[in-house]
Amino acid sequence: MAAEHRIIGGGLLIVGVLVVVALLLLFNRPGMAPEEAADEILKKVQPKFQAAEQAGEYLVMRNEAKRALELLDAAGPNLVLKVVQTLATGDPKAAVVQRLLEAGAYAKAADDLFAFDDRWYAPAPHRALTLVKQAAEGSALRNLRTIRETARDLAKALDDARKGSGQAIEPPSASAPSGRGLPGPILELLAADAELYRSFALPVRALKAALGAADPGGEATSARGRWNRDLAASGLPRGLRELDVLVRSLRDGSNALVQAKKALGEHPEARAAAALYLKRAGDSVASGLAADARAALHDADALARFLAAEADLLQPTLVNAKEFGEFLTPDAAEPDRAKFAG
Repeated sequence: MAAEHRIIGGGLLIVGVLVVVALLLLFNRPGMAPEEAADEILKKVQPKFQAAEQAGEYLVMRNEAKRALELLDAAGPNLVLKVVQTLATGDPKAAVVQRLLEAGAYAKAADDLFAFDDRWYAPAPHRALTLVKQAAEGSALRNLRTIRETARDLAKALDDARKGSGQAIEPPSASAPSGRGLPGPILELLAADAELYRSFALPVRALKAALGAADPGGEATSARGRWNRDLAASGLPRGLRELDVLVRSLRDGSNALVQAKKALGEHPEARAAAALYLKRAGDSVASGLAADARAALHDADALARFLAAEADLLQPTLVNAKEFGEFLTPDAAEPDRAKFAG
């Protein structure tokens, strides 16, 4: 009888274990498919999270992070991660989400901590670092290089017009740069850019007169050929037409750096991370200067004032530059209007 009881007891134990396992599986089963959760994170949550980060909307980031955590809980974090890992082999956006999941970034963001270069910051210092990075890697510095290249291309084109016409074609004198309080080498760089930008202020009527001049022959004929052949196919007319947009981005970059400087002053723990990006930015816009001179722009305030001073140099030329660009742009009605007549 005792043996029979042991058999029955053992059987009941096994049944009990199976019941417990079944209940665990039942109550821990994902509430949605991992593929569905991954799809919603990739297509809805992460785009909003990323856009909010760019705009500095931390409440939105926090809410989207909480939504991501809800989806992970419903479908199983490890199962969702496996789906995202599979997608990440051919999808850069999925690769970004994979890194966020592996770093626990959504959980951190739900607690008001946000990643910047593998460290976690509260909203205010994180925003300061984001502004510095945007200024260092964003459109302002790229557009400053584009403005300088456009000015050099225009100077070269005007040199051909000068040789081809035999006329002086002399732009107005350079404007005096602002930038009060900036070190001497930086003011010299601004003065060099002011000289470079002189051509933007050349009255269009002066070029029109030159293009209608008689061909004096000799070297002038070759210069005319270069002008007529090269100008319409170049990006110069478009660069001149869009100069006002480029200059506006310089002011935007300057304003972003002013905001960053204020935030960095209140959060010293972010300064070390910002220093790397400020160095890159300063070196980028002052690449022709010696290292000790470039170091003057490794500072948010100095770099902000420098970009504002560049915009100030260009502002008086914008209306003329746009008119210049429109005149140099051929169209179907007047295909030769920006060419030498002879």
